[in-house]
Amino acid sequence: KRCCLSSAEKRKKKEKKKMSHTEGQPAVEAEAGRGGDGTPIGWEDMDMGKFLLLGACISVTCDLTLYPFDVIKTRLQASGKQAAAYPKYTGTIHAWRTMAKMEGRRGLYRGFSITALGYLP
Repeated sequence: KRCCLSSAEKRKKKEKKKMSHTEGQPAVEAEAGRGGDGTPIGWEDMDMGKFLLLGACISVTCDLTLYPFDVIKTRLQASGKQAAAYPKYTGTIHAWRTMAKMEGRRGLYRGFSITALGYLP
């Protein structure tokens, strides 16, 4: 008896284990990066339109979430140089509150439209 099985023999043994006792059909087992038949999913198997659209949506969502922090960081850097256009901020929370009070929520997203143009094809 051999100690090692070939890849084809291993595959057959694995498929026998997956067989459903009720219908005689292979049980569907979710495995990351694999199709229902166990073959790897490649780029050619994906719908590129959906892939690109979802990628852009994820990027916009991340930027919408993180953009206010970038604006605050920039304002803190600018206020350190005694810029006359913006008040002197003492810290991140003070900058956040002051901007929200003086400029509203729109102040936290100032310049986002230029960033959003980068998502257009």
